[in-house]
Amino acid sequence: MQIYQQFATRNDCYRRNQAELDKSTGSRDSRYDRYYQGPRGVMIHSTGAENPNLRRYVQPDDGTLGVNPNGNDWNRPGLDVAVHAFIGLTRSGEVAAYQILPWGYRAWHCGGSGNDTHLSIEICEDNLQDRGYFDRVYRMAMELTAELCRRFRLDPLAPGVVVDHAEGAALGIASNHADVDHWWSRFGTSMDDFRAGVAQLLQEESRPLYRVRKSWADKDSQVGAFADLDKAKAACPVGYSVFDSAGKVIYINTGRDEIDMTRDEVQKMINEAVTNATPAQKDPTIYQSLEKVPEYGRPTIAKLVGKGALKGTGQGLGLTTDMVRILTVLDRLGKLD
Repeated sequence: MQIYQQFATRNDCYRRNQAELDKSTGSRDSRYDRYYQGPRGVMIHSTGAENPNLRRYVQPDDGTLGVNPNGNDWNRPGLDVAVHAFIGLTRSGEVAAYQILPWGYRAWHCGGSGNDTHLSIEICEDNLQDRGYFDRVYRMAMELTAELCRRFRLDPLAPGVVVDHAEGAALGIASNHADVDHWWSRFGTSMDDFRAGVAQLLQEESRPLYRVRKSWADKDSQVGAFADLDKAKAACPVGYSVFDSAGKVIYINTGRDEIDMTRDEVQKMINEAVTNATPAQKDPTIYQSLEKVPEYGRPTIAKLVGKGALKGTGQGLGLTTDMVRILTVLDRLGKLD
């Protein structure tokens, strides 16, 4: 997901973190030192004000936020309160996530010891009646929380890890606030649902996906990402390839069903052909060196030797004419790239 950054560098909380980080470990405020050891959870908040616009809290305008003409944003001196990120509407009405504190900075967001342990996400409230707006910010909050759990190796289903402000109060680590259940319950959603959704996102991210693209570098050409290899192959247009999570080509759609082979299958064929190579009765010619290979197949065989895919029999290449022809055809179809 995309996380915009507009750090609240004039906010007192931001500046306090800078001052604490400049100190040696033993001379820091213990609350900050505790947080600097790494966040232990994520706390979800909502603003409690009927204003879904990010510009109310996040400034200066970066061309996407819009200008706050009232000067009551959170990027100003004299304001201690700060969260790590806001979710709300940009000037164009799109839902976005804006980070205003580095994740490694201790925020002042819950009025308790949760400030020392939890990252913080604040969702801009509207009139609490718009289902469309709720669904969009809820989804983005899930995605951002999943990203933070992945980044800091947090288990969203573990007790006390992903909580809202009200749950933080019940745990004794936050002040007595009602958010976010007062809003989410209107749409039949709870923090238990949220935690389950975050866990599901993390599970999906951990599954190997097969991506269909023209090339691994050409992300814009991606047709889709599939957990099932057969489905990825079925969705792969002619001229496209299926890649694994590491960018390795698994399948190429050449438009020629009769040569529907994966790279591993091609490599296996090469290995078996070389291992079992014997003088053929129909064509007794055996090419033991690159110089002896017919000119039409020499570039292909040189490529395979250079890649270490073709190592020969110990006495030479051991290639028959038929083998040279087959490998040359596969190379021209892009199977050996």
